[in-house]
Amino acid sequence: MNPQAVGIAWYREENYTRLRDMFDDGEKLHPTFTGWQKAALATKEKLENDGLVVYCVDIEPSESADWCRNEKMKLNAEARNKYSSYMAYKQAIGK
Repeated sequence: MNPQAVGIAWYREENYTRLRDMFDDGEKLHPTFTGWQKAALATKEKLENDGLVVYCVDIEPSESADWCRNEKMKLNAEARNKYSSYMAYKQAIGK
């Protein structure tokens, strides 16, 4: 049986403030990259300890905005989660 794979939204420090500002729900993210990173690493570790394969999906500003527009989704947590899951699936199957 193959382990279950999950994708989690991942941010680069140089994009973090810009992404927070462009997300409809950006105020729900940690106010600092360092705070987000600490929480994200803890989440990743917990998922891996639970036996899941974790794909850290880079959320790039223009690419993610384009994807949301194409999917007719708002720039919010639901879209980030859907995008991360989709990209993780593509990585898991080797595309």
